[in-house]
Amino acid sequence: MEPVPQKVPIRYYEIDVLRFVAALAVMLYHYLYVGHALEHLVPAPFIGQSISRYGYLGVDLFFLISGYVILGSAYQRPLRQFVTSRITRLYPAFWATCTLTALVSYCFASASVQPPSLSTYLSNMSMLHEFFGKDSISGVYWTLTLEISFYFLISLCIGYQLWPQLPYLLGGWLLYTLAVGPMGPVTPISLLLIPKYSAYFISGMLFYLLQHRLGNRLLLMGLLLVAFAASLRTANAQRLFLDMRAPELPPYSAAMVGSLVSGMYLMLLLIITRHVNLSRFPRLAMLGSLSYPIYLIHGIGMVILLRYGQQINQYWLLFGLIVLVLSLAYLTHKYIERPGSAYLRRWLSRL
Repeated sequence: MEPVPQKVPIRYYEIDVLRFVAALAVMLYHYLYVGHALEHLVPAPFIGQSISRYGYLGVDLFFLISGYVILGSAYQRPLRQFVTSRITRLYPAFWATCTLTALVSYCFASASVQPPSLSTYLSNMSMLHEFFGKDSISGVYWTLTLEISFYFLISLCIGYQLWPQLPYLLGGWLLYTLAVGPMGPVTPISLLLIPKYSAYFISGMLFYLLQHRLGNRLLLMGLLLVAFAASLRTANAQRLFLDMRAPELPPYSAAMVGSLVSGMYLMLLLIITRHVNLSRFPRLAMLGSLSYPIYLIHGIGMVILLRYGQQINQYWLLFGLIVLVLSLAYLTHKYIERPGSAYLRRWLSRL
């Protein structure tokens, strides 16, 4: 049965702000915390040690937002439209930033930074490299592998018209997540169902279903509470893993990690209930547009830090890298991502 035509979805500028905050958090985690505590390449201001060390949770926030936004873009829409929207959204900016990151790695190669081989670069350009055991050019590309797995699951819902059964499917996915746990073995099924982070994707989808009243409210709320608990378990497992990886550093605060994850859920709840409403500020959409390029391109800063962190004034280098990444993200969005997406969409429509 052909899906019923839908209205153009409303853009929530609050989500754009959250995306931007998540991208900045990950960037500052790498520059201020990893660059100082692990590599000793940048100074140790207060924010570097006490706040930015929790910036890795920006990835968790991305996954939570993704569950909400992707379900909204896919619900009751044709499969071809969904696949086209994902390809045109992801690839133009990725191709540009992946190429730039590879070039920077070649230009600023050091003992800590090995430039990628041609085969590694080409496999990365497909965005499917991790499925075939290939190394990533940038350390953040692993998250794209998880996103693609999530998109595939969504495409199954579209192709088989599983929307009426979606709450029960999410319940089954959640049971699998609880059974396997965030540190379970890597298997073909775990690559598809991503139990390490699936609680965030599930939660985002449940927020969307609750907002649009697409299912039994009590069931959805119960599932969301369980998914929230599973997210806290995931975050705690991450915390213990990071502590184990760097035992010489002060341990992460379990209370801080729990509070930040709870804050993510609370903020999204306030947004979907419209208790937080920034609809009067449409220019905030630009922040959301810049978040993806920032996330992809900030890896070049680590390459430069590893090369010149001991040779250039550390404060000026840090400031310059942040300005450089923000500038490159804007140029990528304006001159590559937007026109590239439009061209790719027209090309795909002719196939």
